[in-house]
Amino acid sequence: MMSSLKAMPIRSAFLAGLCASLALVLGCTRDPSSGASTETTNGLMGLVTDESGKPAARARVTAWDADGRSRLGTTFTDSSGHWRIDGLNGVVGIDVISSGADLGAWRGGHGWIAKNDTLPDIRLRKLVNLATLGQKLSRLAGTPYISFDGLLRSIPIGSYTVLRDTSPHSFPVGSVRCSRSPSDTFVTNSDSGFLVEDFDDGDSTWIYGPVRNNASRWFAQTSPTGATFALPMIADSTASAGIDTTSAWRGRSLRFKYTVADTAAFVQVGMYFMGMVDLSKLRQIRLRVKGDGILRVAMHGYDSIGGARAVWQVAPTSAWSQVVLKVGSELPAGPSDPRRQSFQKLSSRCHLLMLQAYAGTTMQVDDIRLDGIEPSAFLP
Repeated sequence: MMSSLKAMPIRSAFLAGLCASLALVLGCTRDPSSGASTETTNGLMGLVTDESGKPAARARVTAWDADGRSRLGTTFTDSSGHWRIDGLNGVVGIDVISSGADLGAWRGGHGWIAKNDTLPDIRLRKLVNLATLGQKLSRLAGTPYISFDGLLRSIPIGSYTVLRDTSPHSFPVGSVRCSRSPSDTFVTNSDSGFLVEDFDDGDSTWIYGPVRNNASRWFAQTSPTGATFALPMIADSTASAGIDTTSAWRGRSLRFKYTVADTAAFVQVGMYFMGMVDLSKLRQIRLRVKGDGILRVAMHGYDSIGGARAVWQVAPTSAWSQVVLKVGSELPAGPSDPRRQSFQKLSSRCHLLMLQAYAGTTMQVDDIRLDGIEPSAFLP
């Protein structure tokens, strides 16, 4: 039973001793009422509201680094729900807990776009528990939320990546969306390889978006002519409409229906890593696929000349199957837009993963993994 688990509460790593250490915290925090200061340090500010949308006074706001391991600053909202923390840079996560400690919110993977930046309004929700079946030690990637007994306690409603250990550098084992239910359950997938995406969190941010930058979204596009998506997918928009449970391999999968007029026309769904990633140790890409067309998987990057891509091609069937795309088995180098190149020549500077569908009418993809890659390759 969940109630019988006796590990340290999830927030104990940063709640315990708060009052005793307040004097130390003040060095990196500021009262939000001083947000109009003329200081030139990088500042992040925002508004916190309660469940009914009213300003939440005296809510505690804490900024964490991209790993969720180092606290960068803490402050409290003023009577109008506003807050500000100075001295931040890079990718940060924001943890908020109400004055009554019964409501909370998490905003991870926020990358800087200005010297003084404003987060979208944060609305507090009831806190929930998440049981991780099959593993006692776990962490939610990019957050300070950890578990030592298989139960993550008092976490905000939202989408998360579950890591197999309490270290920020441990492997992701899957994603999950925590709902308003008081207790949710996550079943560990024991498969190996670095998990890029399993779509189970249901949003269009890839599995390491909250760690690198949440601005990275699965996007949908069509070729210049001769191709259209069937609703609800829309070209040049996020692909979240195609992430659902319909005939999924496990939980949720990416599913898109389309029409192509000729053999050169295609639809595609892609995701930027938000920066260059060194994938030179990649042995193979593994993914689950189902469909009636031709799927091309492309890794975009830069070689000594400029932008290029390595492309693999598979022909899925009407049943789910796992395909293995080995380094060295990609399509030959040649003219294209962008040009095709061997993966080895661009592997150290990769920035985009693309899924292209030719012919057919339906394509489904799930559980994308990179064998040979360590989590450190994607950590900021």
